[in-house]
Amino acid sequence: MIDHQFFLQCNIRGRPSPTDDLGGFMNHFVQFERAVKSMKLPGNRKKANSPNALWFIRKGFLKNREDPKIVDALFHAQKIVD
Repeated sequence: MIDHQFFLQCNIRGRPSPTDDLGGFMNHFVQFERAVKSMKLPGNRKKANSPNALWFIRKGFLKNREDPKIVDALFHAQKIVD
């Protein structure tokens, strides 16, 4: 079960978004899910709809030293994408 309150306070970019409503969140998240599934994994170049897809994305974010909230958001997201 995804923690909706987490996403209401923290969007995918990790910035506070307290004005988001649940409908806006779900719309944003559906777009994010589609983006995840359309990305390709390194190496075997398969579509990123496998359980490992978000691990690759998380690894990329960590490598780029992005806001750690993104990492948390992606782990919450994995529960929907999987």
